Amino acid sequence: MKVFKFGGASIKDVAAIRNMAEIVKKYGESPMVIVVSAMGKTTRNLEAYWEALGKKTNYDIALDKIIDFHIRIIEGLFDGNEKLIHQVRILFEELAYIPMDKANPDKSYDQIISFGEILSSTIISAFLNQIGLTCQLLYAPDLICTDRRYRAGKVSWEETEKRIRMAVGEVDRAKMILTQGFIGGSDNGEIITLGKEGSDYTSAIFASCLDAEEVTIWKDVPGILSADPKVISGAKQIHELPYKEASEMTYYGASVIHPKTIKPLANHHIPLVVRSFDDPDREATLISTHEDVELAPSFIIKRNQCLFTFRVRDYTFVEHENLARIFTVLHELDISINLLQSSAITISVCFDYHTEKINSLIDALSGQFSLHYNTSLTLLTIKNYDKESLVRYRPEPDSVIIQQITRANSRYLVDRVPHFIG
Repeated sequence: MKVFKFGGASIKDVAAIRNMAEIVKKYGESPMVIVVSAMGKTTRNLEAYWEALGKKTNYDIALDKIIDFHIRIIEGLFDGNEKLIHQVRILFEELAYIPMDKANPDKSYDQIISFGEILSSTIISAFLNQIGLTCQLLYAPDLICTDRRYRAGKVSWEETEKRIRMAVGEVDRAKMILTQGFIGGSDNGEIITLGKEGSDYTSAIFASCLDAEEVTIWKDVPGILSADPKVISGAKQIHELPYKEASEMTYYGASVIHPKTIKPLANHHIPLVVRSFDDPDREATLISTHEDVELAPSFIIKRNQCLFTFRVRDYTFVEHENLARIFTVLHELDISINLLQSSAITISVCFDYHTEKINSLIDALSGQFSLHYNTSLTLLTIKNYDKESLVRYRPEPDSVIIQQITRANSRYLVDRVPHFIG
């Protein structure tokens, strides 16, 4: 069994969906699992609707935009399909009835945002069946079991594997399986999202639970590149990567693959292929167990960073008790550290900026530490650097707040974006 994952760009309009179907027809074969994201910019538009709902301003306009987009997709794919249109309109009625939970807006976020994947899978499933690619639509929240942590659900693997194996085993092996990325379900029946770009993670979950032969993620790039070509000129494709290297790249901020995707695949030795949906026959990037790979320098940019510094108030050393308290709070707030630096009396952590998390950190630790933070920072990583890449990509010294150099990586936290970044 193989798993294909199609992101929003690969199904952004009628032409893209037809192209996706051609890829499945040419490269896919039953049994297989197809994971789809929301179409185009639907997730962003649903976020705009969620925000407008919270402010109680123009949310009806935001919702109408989403409805019109999907109805146009249906009209472009089908020569009349009243049953599907009726089905989709019911989904929109359900969406419109979801209230904003003022006490826990993240709860409302997950219930609202999930409709992007539910709508796309409903429409694409109908289209694939219409053109003869027989598929069975499965509802991911019934299969991927998570805790109740909104916007970052943690998977309960044992129960998830049990449910996925049972559901897939009941499907005719002559049929393809289509399901939603990004979403799972808690034990109380609520939809829980898996984090940004979580559809990649969904494909890894299904693959690992089914011992799949291979996972292919179809992207708008030919594979994994040495840098983001939109901001760095001269980016080159990386044709082969070991799991460890790919995992580090996602941790440092490479956005091609969701950070959680690699681990379940590596644990089951399942290869991951990153391939272009615009040029399917072009050589892809293969991520696998193969460790004997020559690694060229790559450049990774992580924007919107915050540097938060904790200083002990009595000028004693940062002791174990202080460290334990800091890391406990960071864990409780689900703050992932992107960079860490310590001195005798301070410890500084760099993480993705979120106003709410800054406020929560201050509330939790201001009584014990003197706190200081900087925002609007950028974290640059030169992986597998050589002399040439250090000369070319090293930022201006007066912009550097923190610099860390190890045997393989050179990292810089800067307060302004270097001139070579577009």
